[in-house]
Amino acid sequence: MESIWSVARFLEKTLHYRLVKVPRDGFIEFTCTHCGECCREGPIITVFDVARIARGLHTTFTDVIDRYCSVECVEARNWVCPIVRLRKGAKYCIFHDDSAMRCRIHDFKPLTCKLYPIKVLDPASDWIWIDCSCEGVGSGERVQIPNNLIDQYIAEVTAHYLALAMMYILGYRGKECVLKAAELIGVYRPGLDSLKSTVLKSLVFSSQH
Repeated sequence: MESIWSVARFLEKTLHYRLVKVPRDGFIEFTCTHCGECCREGPIITVFDVARIARGLHTTFTDVIDRYCSVECVEARNWVCPIVRLRKGAKYCIFHDDSAMRCRIHDFKPLTCKLYPIKVLDPASDWIWIDCSCEGVGSGERVQIPNNLIDQYIAEVTAHYLALAMMYILGYRGKECVLKAAELIGVYRPGLDSLKSTVLKSLVFSSQH
């Protein structure tokens, strides 16, 4: 698992945060000010996030990948890892409502967004990191670090990158590698996805006549 998480740490360290280490059994004071700073770039997400977004938008897994995501290939730790990222709009993440300064998919947004300003860089550590460049840190109610959500995030990121690595070894690359990894994990079924796409298209066609 260490080699899988080395990829996650590599990706996080290519971004610019002002991180402060905090024990997992500690507390955080945070209130979102809706400044939009954390939404300026599309977040790196997992196939679990894609599946939740697809379910929330009542669409297919592949539709979310094709319409709202980019798949970038990044060299990390002796292999080329396909990175799934939500696309960026004119100024913010594609799901950011620029006029209301709110997330359009708040109820089913990616786990990394739910956790922010908390960052997880080591799954075995009793410490997490807080991005103190966020202006909402240090204000609001003092609450317990959400360890259940952190545990879910660790499990999903581990499964995501492990499945990607396995599919990479089998020769899959880019978007195909992502789809095969999602199929292996069980959050994507090609036949069901195609059937759902056909049904959705027929419903849209019927509503127009």
